[in-house]
Amino acid sequence: MERAHAVGEAAGIEVLDVATNIAEAAQWPHPTRPFAVFSPTEYYAGILAAVSHALAGHISSVSIASSGASLDFTFKQVWGSHPLLDPLYGCSSMRVFHENGTMLRLQKLRIVTEWDVALKNLLICSNWNRTELHCGRCGKCVRAILEFIALGKLGASPFCGHSVSAELVRSAQVTNDYAESAWGELVSPLAAVGRDDLARAAQAIVGEYRKRKRIEAAKKRAKELDGRYLGGLAVRLSRLARHT
Repeated sequence: MERAHAVGEAAGIEVLDVATNIAEAAQWPHPTRPFAVFSPTEYYAGILAAVSHALAGHISSVSIASSGASLDFTFKQVWGSHPLLDPLYGCSSMRVFHENGTMLRLQKLRIVTEWDVALKNLLICSNWNRTELHCGRCGKCVRAILEFIALGKLGASPFCGHSVSAELVRSAQVTNDYAESAWGELVSPLAAVGRDDLARAAQAIVGEYRKRKRIEAAKKRAKELDGRYLGGLAVRLSRLARHT
Protein backbone atom coordinates (compact mmCIF):
# COMPACT_ATOMS: atom_id res chain seq x y z
CA MET A 1 0.00 0.00 0.00
CA GLU A 2 2.91 2.35 0.67
CA ARG A 3 4.12 1.85 -2.88
CA ALA A 4 0.62 2.19 -4.33
CA HIS A 5 0.18 5.49 -2.46
CA ALA A 6 3.54 6.72 -3.74
CA VAL A 7 2.52 6.05 -7.34
CA GLY A 8 -0.96 7.51 -6.76
CA GLU A 9 0.46 10.70 -5.26
CA ALA A 10 2.80 11.16 -8.22
CA ALA A 11 -0.11 10.63 -10.64
CA GLY A 12 -2.56 12.81 -8.71
CA ILE A 13 -4.81 9.81 -8.00
CA GLU A 14 -6.42 8.97 -4.66
CA VAL A 15 -5.62 5.39 -3.63
CA LEU A 16 -8.26 3.45 -1.68
CA ASP A 17 -7.59 0.21 0.20
CA VAL A 18 -10.60 -2.09 -0.29
CA ALA A 19 -11.16 -5.21 1.83
CA THR A 20 -13.28 -8.03 0.40
CA ASN A 21 -14.46 -11.52 1.32
CA ILE A 22 -14.08 -12.77 -2.26
CA ALA A 23 -11.68 -15.51 -1.13
CA GLU A 24 -14.48 -16.98 0.99
CA ALA A 25 -17.23 -16.31 -1.55
CA ALA A 26 -15.23 -18.09 -4.24
CA GLN A 27 -15.55 -21.32 -2.26
CA TRP A 28 -19.35 -21.28 -2.40
CA PRO A 29 -20.99 -23.89 -4.65
CA HIS A 30 -21.22 -22.87 -8.28
CA PRO A 31 -24.86 -22.01 -9.15
CA THR A 32 -24.92 -24.17 -12.28
CA ARG A 33 -22.27 -26.78 -11.39
CA PRO A 34 -23.06 -28.20 -7.91
CA PHE A 35 -19.68 -29.88 -7.44
CA ALA A 36 -17.55 -26.95 -8.60
CA VAL A 37 -16.52 -23.60 -7.16
CA PHE A 38 -15.73 -20.30 -8.82
CA SER A 39 -12.20 -19.85 -10.07
CA PRO A 40 -10.18 -16.69 -10.80
CA THR A 41 -10.75 -17.34 -14.49
CA GLU A 42 -14.43 -16.68 -13.82
CA TYR A 43 -14.56 -13.92 -11.22
CA TYR A 44 -11.38 -11.94 -11.97
CA ALA A 45 -13.01 -8.97 -13.73
CA GLY A 46 -16.30 -9.45 -11.89
CA ILE A 47 -14.82 -8.68 -8.48
CA LEU A 48 -13.05 -5.58 -9.80
CA ALA A 49 -16.31 -4.34 -11.28
CA ALA A 50 -18.14 -5.18 -8.04
CA VAL A 51 -15.78 -2.88 -6.13
CA SER A 52 -16.56 -0.05 -8.54
CA HIS A 53 -20.32 -0.52 -8.05
CA ALA A 54 -19.79 -0.51 -4.27
CA LEU A 55 -18.26 2.94 -4.70
CA ALA A 56 -21.15 4.24 -6.82
CA GLY A 57 -21.79 7.86 -6.04
CA HIS A 58 -18.08 8.54 -5.68
CA ILE A 59 -16.89 7.33 -9.09
CA SER A 60 -18.65 6.96 -12.44
CA SER A 61 -16.30 4.65 -14.33
CA VAL A 62 -13.64 2.01 -13.78
CA SER A 63 -10.81 0.80 -16.01
CA ILE A 64 -9.66 -2.81 -15.89
CA ALA A 65 -6.17 -3.30 -17.25
CA SER A 66 -5.73 -5.92 -19.94
CA SER A 67 -3.55 -8.93 -19.21
CA GLY A 68 -1.00 -7.91 -21.83
CA ALA A 69 -1.41 -11.18 -23.70
CA SER A 70 -1.44 -11.52 -27.45
CA LEU A 71 -4.71 -11.08 -29.32
CA ASP A 72 -4.50 -14.72 -30.37
CA PHE A 73 -4.58 -15.73 -26.70
CA THR A 74 -7.17 -13.13 -25.72
CA PHE A 75 -9.76 -14.24 -28.24
CA LYS A 76 -9.21 -17.99 -28.01
CA GLN A 77 -8.82 -18.63 -24.27
CA VAL A 78 -11.35 -18.53 -21.46
CA TRP A 79 -10.28 -15.91 -18.93
CA GLY A 80 -11.96 -13.86 -16.24
CA SER A 81 -11.28 -10.58 -18.02
CA HIS A 82 -11.89 -9.94 -21.69
CA PRO A 83 -12.41 -6.86 -23.89
CA LEU A 84 -15.86 -8.14 -24.88
CA LEU A 85 -16.86 -9.19 -21.34
CA ASP A 86 -15.68 -6.41 -19.04
CA PRO A 87 -17.91 -3.59 -20.41
CA LEU A 88 -20.96 -5.80 -19.75
CA TYR A 89 -20.37 -5.38 -16.01
CA GLY A 90 -21.21 -1.69 -16.38
CA CYS A 91 -24.51 0.16 -16.24
CA SER A 92 -25.85 3.63 -17.02
CA SER A 93 -24.24 5.10 -13.91
CA MET A 94 -21.04 3.04 -13.91
CA ARG A 95 -19.08 2.47 -17.11
CA VAL A 96 -16.51 -0.34 -17.18
CA PHE A 97 -13.61 -0.19 -19.62
CA HIS A 98 -11.10 -2.86 -20.66
CA GLU A 99 -7.95 -0.80 -21.20
CA ASN A 100 -5.20 -1.39 -23.75
CA GLY A 101 -6.46 -4.74 -24.97
CA THR A 102 -3.94 -4.80 -27.83
CA MET A 103 -0.90 -3.83 -25.76
CA LEU A 104 1.54 -6.65 -24.97
CA ARG A 105 3.30 -7.09 -21.61
CA LEU A 106 6.63 -5.92 -22.98
CA GLN A 107 5.05 -2.75 -24.33
CA LYS A 108 3.49 -2.06 -20.95
CA LEU A 109 6.77 -2.61 -19.14
CA ARG A 110 8.51 -0.23 -21.53
CA ILE A 111 6.10 2.51 -20.41
CA VAL A 112 6.83 1.67 -16.75
CA THR A 113 10.58 1.98 -17.34
CA GLU A 114 10.04 5.51 -18.64
CA TRP A 115 8.42 6.61 -15.35
CA ASP A 116 10.88 6.64 -12.46
CA VAL A 117 8.23 6.58 -9.71
CA ALA A 118 6.51 3.52 -11.16
CA LEU A 119 9.80 1.72 -11.76
CA LYS A 120 11.01 2.45 -8.22
CA ASN A 121 7.79 1.10 -6.68
CA LEU A 122 7.32 -1.93 -8.94
CA LEU A 123 6.43 -5.18 -7.12
CA ILE A 124 6.63 -8.42 -9.09
CA CYS A 125 7.76 -11.38 -6.95
CA SER A 126 5.20 -14.13 -6.29
CA ASN A 127 7.30 -15.99 -3.69
CA TRP A 128 5.38 -15.38 -0.46
CA ASN A 129 8.22 -16.87 1.62
CA ARG A 130 10.79 -14.41 0.36
CA THR A 131 12.95 -12.45 2.78
CA GLU A 132 13.76 -9.69 0.30
CA LEU A 133 11.70 -7.49 -2.00
CA HIS A 134 12.24 -9.75 -5.02
CA CYS A 135 13.62 -13.28 -4.73
CA GLY A 136 14.96 -13.23 -8.31
CA ARG A 137 14.34 -16.97 -8.68
CA CYS A 138 10.59 -17.58 -8.96
CA GLY A 139 8.98 -17.79 -12.39
CA LYS A 140 7.62 -14.23 -12.31
CA CYS A 141 10.95 -12.76 -11.23
CA VAL A 142 12.93 -14.66 -13.86
CA ARG A 143 10.48 -13.64 -16.57
CA ALA A 144 10.65 -10.01 -15.44
CA ILE A 145 14.47 -10.08 -15.51
CA LEU A 146 14.33 -11.32 -19.10
CA GLU A 147 11.85 -8.58 -19.98
CA PHE A 148 14.15 -5.90 -18.57
CA ILE A 149 17.10 -7.44 -20.43
CA ALA A 150 15.10 -7.35 -23.67
CA LEU A 151 14.34 -3.67 -23.04
CA GLY A 152 17.95 -2.85 -22.09
CA LYS A 153 16.77 -1.61 -18.69
CA LEU A 154 18.00 -4.27 -16.26
CA GLY A 155 20.44 -1.86 -14.58
CA ALA A 156 17.64 0.60 -13.78
CA SER A 157 15.16 -2.07 -12.68
CA PRO A 158 14.41 -3.51 -9.22
CA PHE A 159 16.52 -6.51 -10.34
CA CYS A 160 19.74 -4.54 -10.71
CA GLY A 161 22.48 -6.85 -9.43
CA HIS A 162 20.49 -10.03 -10.08
CA SER A 163 22.00 -12.49 -12.52
CA VAL A 164 20.16 -14.91 -14.76
CA SER A 165 21.38 -17.90 -16.73
CA ALA A 166 19.91 -20.24 -19.32
CA GLU A 167 19.84 -22.93 -16.61
CA LEU A 168 17.76 -20.70 -14.32
CA VAL A 169 15.34 -19.97 -17.17
CA ARG A 170 14.98 -23.69 -17.93
CA SER A 171 14.11 -24.32 -14.27
CA ALA A 172 11.02 -22.14 -14.63
CA GLN A 173 7.68 -23.84 -15.15
CA VAL A 174 5.12 -22.77 -17.74
CA THR A 175 1.86 -23.85 -16.13
CA ASN A 176 -0.88 -22.24 -18.23
CA ASP A 177 -1.62 -20.73 -21.63
CA TYR A 178 -1.19 -17.17 -20.37
CA ALA A 179 2.34 -17.93 -19.16
CA GLU A 180 3.00 -19.64 -22.49
CA SER A 181 2.02 -16.44 -24.27
CA ALA A 182 4.17 -14.25 -21.98
CA TRP A 183 7.27 -16.46 -22.26
CA GLY A 184 6.85 -16.89 -26.01
CA GLU A 185 6.70 -13.12 -26.44
CA LEU A 186 10.26 -12.87 -25.09
CA VAL A 187 12.03 -15.15 -27.55
CA SER A 188 12.49 -12.72 -30.45
CA PRO A 189 13.33 -9.62 -28.33
CA LEU A 190 16.00 -11.55 -26.40
CA ALA A 191 17.57 -12.79 -29.63
CA ALA A 192 17.49 -9.23 -30.99
CA VAL A 193 19.66 -7.97 -28.10
CA GLY A 194 22.17 -10.78 -28.53
CA ARG A 195 20.99 -13.09 -25.76
CA ASP A 196 20.44 -16.17 -27.90
CA ASP A 197 21.16 -18.39 -24.87
CA LEU A 198 18.23 -16.96 -22.95
CA ALA A 199 16.01 -16.92 -26.04
CA ARG A 200 16.66 -20.62 -26.64
CA ALA A 201 15.98 -21.40 -22.97
CA ALA A 202 12.67 -19.52 -23.06
CA GLN A 203 11.72 -21.29 -26.28
CA ALA A 204 12.62 -24.63 -24.67
CA ILE A 205 10.28 -24.27 -21.68
CA VAL A 206 7.49 -23.07 -23.97
CA GLY A 207 8.08 -26.13 -26.16
CA GLU A 208 7.96 -28.43 -23.14
CA TYR A 209 4.62 -26.95 -22.09
CA ARG A 210 3.17 -27.36 -25.57
CA LYS A 211 4.36 -30.98 -25.61
CA ARG A 212 2.63 -31.62 -22.26
CA LYS A 213 -0.53 -30.06 -23.65
CA ARG A 214 -0.48 -32.32 -26.71
CA ILE A 215 0.02 -35.40 -24.54
CA GLU A 216 -2.82 -34.40 -22.18
CA ALA A 217 -5.10 -33.69 -25.14
CA ALA A 218 -4.29 -37.10 -26.65
CA LYS A 219 -4.99 -38.82 -23.33
CA LYS A 220 -8.29 -36.99 -22.98
CA ARG A 221 -9.31 -37.90 -26.53
CA ALA A 222 -8.35 -41.56 -25.99
CA LYS A 223 -10.41 -41.65 -22.79
CA GLU A 224 -13.42 -40.17 -24.59
CA LEU A 225 -13.14 -42.75 -27.38
CA ASP A 226 -12.73 -45.54 -24.82
CA GLY A 227 -15.86 -44.43 -23.00
CA ARG A 228 -17.86 -44.04 -26.21
CA TYR A 229 -16.88 -47.24 -28.02
CA LEU A 230 -15.47 -49.61 -25.38
CA GLY A 231 -17.50 -48.65 -22.32
CA GLY A 232 -14.36 -47.67 -20.40
CA LEU A 233 -12.69 -51.07 -20.86
CA ALA A 234 -9.25 -49.62 -21.64
CA VAL A 235 -9.30 -47.48 -18.48
CA ARG A 236 -10.28 -50.46 -16.32
CA LEU A 237 -7.55 -52.62 -17.84
CA SER A 238 -4.99 -49.86 -17.28
CA ARG A 239 -5.97 -49.57 -13.62
CA LEU A 240 -5.84 -53.35 -13.21
CA ALA A 241 -2.34 -53.43 -14.73
CA ARG A 242 -1.09 -50.79 -12.29
CA HIS A 243 -2.36 -52.78 -9.29
CA THR A 244 -0.86 -56.12 -10.37
